Amino acid sequence: MAEASNLRTIDEAIVELLTSYQELNGAYVDELEKAPSPLILMQHVAQNRPFVVRGAAADWPALSLWSAEYLNTTLGESTVKVAVTPSGNADSAVTSSTDGETYFTKPLEIDERFDDFLSYIRQQEAGEISRADVKYSQARKT
Repeated sequence: MAEASNLRTIDEAIVELLTSYQELNGAYVDELEKAPSPLILMQHVAQNRPFVVRGAAADWPALSLWSAEYLNTTLGESTVKVAVTPSGNADSAVTSSTDGETYFTKPLEIDERFDDFLSYIRQQEAGEISRADVKYSQARKT
């Protein structure tokens, strides 16, 4: 019985830690006008803070070349690593609607053909898929 109580206390402490972190750090993302210097980059990495460099990729050829059709033709049969999450919540504390408990969730990772993944994303964006599962690709499987 004491073991279950200790686990509950640990679970509560983890939830409190995650909640406090989110409250203190918020969802703010720094916007930079140019690529950061090594020092600024190191500071962001050390603080685990995201940033966006506005216009940094404006002259990249991929912007005009990489359409969904191009990627589907080029990568269609390739296998990609796809993360699947309920309602987009991954690596976060989520309260279960089934038992009311709070759990730390991680995405389910699957291997999927790129053309199947792209089709799902297109259907999801068009509102043709009613499931709450959110898929995103993290890295190409080699």
